[in-house]
Amino acid sequence: MEPNIPVDEAVRNFGQFERSEETTKALIDLDGWYFGRRTVRARFYDDDRFGRNALAPFPGEITSFS
Repeated sequence: MEPNIPVDEAVRNFGQFERSEETTKALIDLDGWYFGRRTVRARFYDDDRFGRNALAPFPGEITSFS
């Protein structure tokens, strides 16, 4: 784990969907869900970054990550 990433931001999971309706439903259904003693924060992710397998947070993306 990166030393400056808060514990509640340390795990990322990604899902890819065929249709935008599926994506929106997953975002709505998962956001706020409680899993593994953590609250899920569902967010959309940049397609280009995902396609390049650039999955790590960049400085400024997460509060207190430098």
